[in-house]
Amino acid sequence: MACYPKFGITPNAARRAMAVIEMHPPVSGLSGAGQVTAPVYTMAPREGDAAIMANETYLDQNNPPAERISAFTSNLAMVVACAFIILMMFHVTLDVLGKFLFTAPAPATLETVMYYYMVALVFLPFAYIARGEGHIFVELFTRKMSPRPRFFLDAVMGLLTLIWVGALAWYTGEEAVTVTIDGEFQETAEGILHVWPSRWFLPLGSGIMAFAVILRMTHDFRMAFRRIQD
Repeated sequence: MACYPKFGITPNAARRAMAVIEMHPPVSGLSGAGQVTAPVYTMAPREGDAAIMANETYLDQNNPPAERISAFTSNLAMVVACAFIILMMFHVTLDVLGKFLFTAPAPATLETVMYYYMVALVFLPFAYIARGEGHIFVELFTRKMSPRPRFFLDAVMGLLTLIWVGALAWYTGEEAVTVTIDGEFQETAEGILHVWPSRWFLPLGSGIMAFAVILRMTHDFRMAFRRIQD
């Protein structure tokens, strides 16, 4: 387990990779010189992609276009969330320095943190964390299951997650359209802060995660019902 952080692989991702290896046991053979060769794991190329089986936060050349799109959008959303972290750091720092050194705090700090920074930090990384399997997994009753039932159970949980995330994206999307038309704003001590753009962080982050969940769920169902190679 100690080697996982070194290679950027989450424990659950490593567990999924080992499950595939169990479904495709190693075979040995003889080389031309009569020596026994090292075990070879027989698995389909796509199931052997590191982005699908281990750390899914990076791309591999064998990934299909859908995986590339999902990885690009989730990584882009994560970069935007990181940018908001940096902006929040500078904004709050300027507010504190301005308040105690010049008795002139930065304008609309509390409102900007509440309506922009924190919303972006919560919802935009959804897909990135899901692809890297960074969410909490409880395997108290499933750790001893064979690979196929585990993949099937992961697929069912993915379906339930998709229903929840899809509903969230739909509801927040309708709300974002409404407040955008109305031009929602928040009154501050310095004036008016338009907050309707921040409403789009919710459907955007939820929609990107829904796409990532669809790809993962499809993969899990395929692994649960595929035939074992000879």
